[in-house]
Amino acid sequence: MPDGTKVWLNAASSLRFPTRFTGATRNVELTGEAYFEVAKNAAAPLHVKVEGMDITVLGTSFNIMAYTDEDAIRTTLLDGAIKVASGQAQRILKPGQQSSLDPGGAIKLITDPDIELAIAWKNGFTSFRSANIRTIMRQVMRCYNIDVEYEGNIPERVFTGDIPRDAHLSELLQLLEVSKVRFKMKDTKLVVMP
Repeated sequence: MPDGTKVWLNAASSLRFPTRFTGATRNVELTGEAYFEVAKNAAAPLHVKVEGMDITVLGTSFNIMAYTDEDAIRTTLLDGAIKVASGQAQRILKPGQQSSLDPGGAIKLITDPDIELAIAWKNGFTSFRSANIRTIMRQVMRCYNIDVEYEGNIPERVFTGDIPRDAHLSELLQLLEVSKVRFKMKDTKLVVMP
């Protein structure tokens, strides 16, 4: 960004910011997921606006996951300090903590999140830990830019794994098929079957 802040955007994400920051704040708007390494400037904090939430930053590294198809907005702090606010609710995060904003506006503080999982995408991996097939398929839709539909009664199973983001979709599906979940392509959609 114009102030020297570095931002990595995940799939299906966008960031709006001016060509030059002026005034006492640096305001940006995020849709989707991004990892920030914010240039320090105590005189002009960075404000990241996302889905009714405002994150205030002076200089730090953090990840925001705010996809509209997920159940919460998760902000994970790697170093520095940030303030997460939504309406009257607010939390100050310390390194190694995560906040979770639910659709009702409540902010939950998670003191021992899986940091590696939160930033796996930035490091080139599609990762999941004890995730059900629908959670994984939301990532697949974003990463591979495809639609997913479900046929039949998909059994509730959980999966854990990592696969490089440049892997072919077929490689990921082969890993999941080991657990007796099947897939087929139907027109431009991936169909998940029991």
